[in-house]
Amino acid sequence: DGARVLEPAHVQDSARDRIVVVTSAGHLLMFSVAELPELERGKGLKLIEIPKAKRGSEGETVVGIAVVAEGGAIT
Repeated sequence: DGARVLEPAHVQDSARDRIVVVTSAGHLLMFSVAELPELERGKGLKLIEIPKAKRGSEGETVVGIAVVAEGGAIT
């Protein structure tokens, strides 16, 4: 499928830290760790919605994730 494992990102304060997700199409999403949706039946966590038609080895993929502390910056 062309899938690969990304480096884990360390969360220090789940109430205040933010998660940043970047895709190969240039989309960037930043949201609170507290808002991270958990999938049913132990399927994991959903960082970003990529439409099925756009994902895969030739389509859009997640290329990076980071955790930004409250008051931190991304550049």
